[in-house]
Amino acid sequence: MEDLELFNRTHRQIFCYNEKIGHLYIPNLNARIIHETGGYFVKTNSQGFRADFDFTEKKNKKKRIIFFGDSNTAADGVSNHERFSDIIGKYFDAEIFNFALSGSGTDQQYLIWENYAKKIEADLIILGVLVENIDRNKVAFRETVNPFNKKSLLTPKPYFDFNNGKLELKNIPVPRLNEITSKIDRRQVQWTIPDNQKYLYKMVNFLRKNETIKPLRDSLDPFLDRMRSFAIKTAYQPFTDYKDINSKGYILMKNILEKFTLSINKLPVIIFPIPTYHYYVDEAKPIYQKFFKHFHNTSNNVYVCDPLIKLKNMNYKKRKSLSFKNDKSHFSREGHKILSNILIKEIEKRQLLPKVKTKYNKNILNKKNKSKYILGISAFYHDSAASLIKDGKIIAAAQEERFSRIKNDRRFPLSAINFCLEKADINQDELSAIIYYDNAFLTFERIFWSFVSTTPNSINSWIKIIPSWIKYKFFIPNLIRKKLRYDGKIYHDLHHRSHIAAAFFPSPFKKAAILTIDGVGEWATASIAIGNDNKITMLKEIHFPNSLGLLYSAFTQFTGFEVNSGEYKMMGLAPYGKAIYADIILKELVKVNDDGSIKINQKYFGYIDGSVMTNENFSNLFGGHARQPDTRITQREMDIAASIQKVTEIIILKMARYVKKLTGHDNLCLAGGVALNCVANGYLERENLFKNIWIQPAAGDAGSSLGCALDLYYSHFKNIRKIEEREDSIQKGSCFGPEWNDSEIYSFLNSQNIKFKKLKPEERASIAAVFLNKGKVIGHFAGRTEFGPRALGSRSIIGDPRNKEMQTIMNLKIKKRESFRPFAPAVLLEKVHEYFELNKKSPYMLLVSPVKKSRQLPTKYTKTDDMIEIVNQVRSDIPAVTHVDYSARIQTVEREHHKKFYEVILAFEKLSGCSLIVNTSFNVRGEPIVNTPMDAYRCFMKTEIDVLLLEDYCILKEEQKTLKSEDITYLNNRNKNLKEIESLKNDLKKIYQNNMKDVLLKYKNSDLINSNLKSTWIDCEYQNNTRKIFSNFHEYDVKKSSSKKIASSIIRSWNKASLGKIAYPIMNNLIKLSKKYPLEEDLNTEVSDKIYEMF
Repeated sequence: MEDLELFNRTHRQIFCYNEKIGHLYIPNLNARIIHETGGYFVKTNSQGFRADFDFTEKKNKKKRIIFFGDSNTAADGVSNHERFSDIIGKYFDAEIFNFALSGSGTDQQYLIWENYAKKIEADLIILGVLVENIDRNKVAFRETVNPFNKKSLLTPKPYFDFNNGKLELKNIPVPRLNEITSKIDRRQVQWTIPDNQKYLYKMVNFLRKNETIKPLRDSLDPFLDRMRSFAIKTAYQPFTDYKDINSKGYILMKNILEKFTLSINKLPVIIFPIPTYHYYVDEAKPIYQKFFKHFHNTSNNVYVCDPLIKLKNMNYKKRKSLSFKNDKSHFSREGHKILSNILIKEIEKRQLLPKVKTKYNKNILNKKNKSKYILGISAFYHDSAASLIKDGKIIAAAQEERFSRIKNDRRFPLSAINFCLEKADINQDELSAIIYYDNAFLTFERIFWSFVSTTPNSINSWIKIIPSWIKYKFFIPNLIRKKLRYDGKIYHDLHHRSHIAAAFFPSPFKKAAILTIDGVGEWATASIAIGNDNKITMLKEIHFPNSLGLLYSAFTQFTGFEVNSGEYKMMGLAPYGKAIYADIILKELVKVNDDGSIKINQKYFGYIDGSVMTNENFSNLFGGHARQPDTRITQREMDIAASIQKVTEIIILKMARYVKKLTGHDNLCLAGGVALNCVANGYLERENLFKNIWIQPAAGDAGSSLGCALDLYYSHFKNIRKIEEREDSIQKGSCFGPEWNDSEIYSFLNSQNIKFKKLKPEERASIAAVFLNKGKVIGHFAGRTEFGPRALGSRSIIGDPRNKEMQTIMNLKIKKRESFRPFAPAVLLEKVHEYFELNKKSPYMLLVSPVKKSRQLPTKYTKTDDMIEIVNQVRSDIPAVTHVDYSARIQTVEREHHKKFYEVILAFEKLSGCSLIVNTSFNVRGEPIVNTPMDAYRCFMKTEIDVLLLEDYCILKEEQKTLKSEDITYLNNRNKNLKEIESLKNDLKKIYQNNMKDVLLKYKNSDLINSNLKSTWIDCEYQNNTRKIFSNFHEYDVKKSSSKKIASSIIRSWNKASLGKIAYPIMNNLIKLSKKYPLEEDLNTEVSDKIYEMF
């Protein structure tokens, strides 16, 4: 059960089931909530209330104030220290025990007093009573959200009836979640939008979203606000029960408050009736004031402090500032300051607390952090991510897909950023800088060149791709500011510098050669650099369209797998075939020079114009059309995969030899998407060109969020890199994502009524080992989520490698994927040499090595291409992790980095004599690796996993109730304004048709012609001018600048000056067009499985 207001704004569950109150905050929580102000923190103590410390019964020397209330006193929208309660505490130097609970009525607040606060010593009690509670007290259910299917859910709560002159408590103990049914009286439900306000909400929503008045909305907003206020002031009363002393709401509120104040037993009490926006801004008639005056009784030490009297004296603009712009139900930081001042004056007037002897420092709330925090962002192409470093140390890093549950989500990584800030315990205004991993201007130069070069064939791609540039990609700094409410410094890096930095700075090397290979960045598709201490020196790069990454992706698509995500599937298929097409590839498709540089024959490809990866010529070369996804894999696909894998290894080896010759270094760092080709990495490792190789585990674009942050920290800010030659790196185990504490996991299981057993920490590993030894498959959830594409034990599915059927079981029945796909062994580091031809660390599954000869078993030769028959042949005494060519993708496991995972393997070794287990990612086909306990449980329930280990909680499949189908499918709808998109596309079509042919005629392009170059490596020493690289983002940091100025700024950064000069009129028209549309990221957000994402 989650509050509708908080859902999708945090990855954490905020509330949990409580049989006495209905719900409470989850204990020991530290959650950052995405908000219109940027974000705020919800921190709770071990008792489940918003506080940074536990509440104790006995007082110390300080005065103590206890607060009760709903979300306005608990303070949705601001952090604990910004609440009016805590500001008052600072002023009086008093302890603050805030028992307020979001979503609660006065009835539940009274029950909190009775069950949790009655025995606590205090000097003053303040009851924050939201005037809306006159309606809340009448209901037996709250409208919340089912976290599994996102549908509306009615959550039971305790409530009072008034019979025979006394209150009777009902619904105790509170039952757990109930689905919405027709049997429930609507009047018994606290709806998110009250029935009597539906038409008002519909009208406001219509005015906010209607496309017809969209251009006028900014100018109309003040008028519409005034009209709304006038209508409410003259003709609307939200809480009519205050007028009728015989109404249910009036009777319940009166008797609950009387019972509440009488039970407090002579302690001074302030009743603080909190007005809603209707009263303090819209000036609805405050009919509730007479009701609350009735409770003012100085002889009984009960005082009513009505803030509306003060608030109404403020001007309209000031009153509006008391709430948030969008969330008018809660008070802003300014609102909390005003409320605190009102209460401080009341307390001093009544002399309820002694006057302050020390001067109150208002600036205490604005204390700034002296550490240097840098946030790196990668987005919009493959796998959006965010990384946060503090003084050069990696604090947090995560991919957006883990939160959105959209595979390879490329949207702005708002949730990943929110997590990073949460982990560092900071807000966005405490960041020293934000850096984006790519130079958008240079990227657009390459895109524009591509479309010009392929005119008129590129018109469809132009119309499909350019809208995202019009809407936001030209204005990335503005988008960052809008999304994060950030006013600080924003920088950008170069795509391959980000890869280079991600490869070197986290490595254990003081000096190293660096090689990065991917599809394409701005122009670069491969780069060579030297890393020395805190400095990177760029040396060489290969430019688009010559790209090993694109070549590999083209074959991925042709063999029937998804571009941008299925490349590793083709790599896994390769050992089933023979490299019979390698010579054809090298002769017809790609020229490979001695230095590893390449020239791709564009006769066979269509990726330059963004239409297709390969064309008809390519199909003819390989004897027929591409395999369609999910159709039978034939020997042709196996042989093609084997052939391109062999060619890839040849190219990488030649590149590495050139790097060695160019730099002379003994250490090599690798990154870029191609560095995830662990087969090629193993091949390179065995060549012994370098003494040491270190590969960034998040080698793709996600890892570039970390690279650009580190690059800015060291290369631009010139900070000292504190490193000694050591075996380990600052990447540690690459577990930089979220984790969930014991209270959070228990609260999830208890709230969802999931049957579980809590294990003692010392018995967890041995129990897991017993299950594995029995052939059970375990979902293993422990510690922080991995950063990068590999599951390394934190979010893994594990099994017994000795079981010959385990590979088929896991692939088909659990992962629901192709049967040929191999699984990785997770082996104790100290035992790796006993199983594989490897005697070094491979912590990130980035090296493939053969199984020891002594463990290999002979197989029967067969001509079949039946994958099941081939897979089921036993090739070693660890068949589940032995691939068809006797190789394995190895993960070495160390206690230091993965304690719980290491202990499971160690316990399995003691029980079975086997020092390794099967490890595969905890997900099913088409979904990201699980992130939260709920993700893990959902995956567990929709597969044939036998056991789920959520930290120390053991859940058995046989003991679970079957989930409804709608509860195991994650819904994430994307709404698009189709009318607006079509209008934009029509405008772009006109710009293309009116201009592009002229540009092509004027720009005589020779880049695609000369195929006889001895090398396509080019010098890139200009990239060593870090001042220029990092510091020119401010030139287009304002969308309100003139279109001419922005267009000139974009073109000025291009490499091809002649192209830029010709392109200026089109650029100017594009920027003019962008001003017609709001800055928002709502187009082309789905990653294509047909064409490499590079536009």
